Amino acid sequence: MNASDVERVRNFSRAVAVEIGAMEDSLLNRGRPFGSARVLNAIGLGHENLSGLCAFLQLNAGRASELLSGLEAEGLIETTPNPDDRHSRLMRLTPKGEDEFNIYEKLFDERAAAILARHKHARRMLDAM
Repeated sequence: MNASDVERVRNFSRAVAVEIGAMEDSLLNRGRPFGSARVLNAIGLGHENLSGLCAFLQLNAGRASELLSGLEAEGLIETTPNPDDRHSRLMRLTPKGEDEFNIYEKLFDERAAAILARHKHARRMLDAM
């Protein structure tokens, strides 16, 4: 591996981060940063156990707890003790959280469609994925 290959990967990573909105202060203009939106999305996708959520998002428990607290304060999620394990918590979306999850899903689909629509070689890009 040479420096040019590393630079290509870094440039690609930056481009992806910009395209998906990871660099925005308010992801998709929904009022929360990328980290909080990722946690909301993961819970909406069924990652309801704290340890599983941390593994899926590659977050440490402290950072995950901060993000969860913020989402709970917004009324988007509820956390409860895990009845099978006293040392862990379970998370679920509230009705307000489900609405927000669905809005994010729609906006991300629209963003992905726009990327494909403006890409000259969309099929080659998809094949490379």
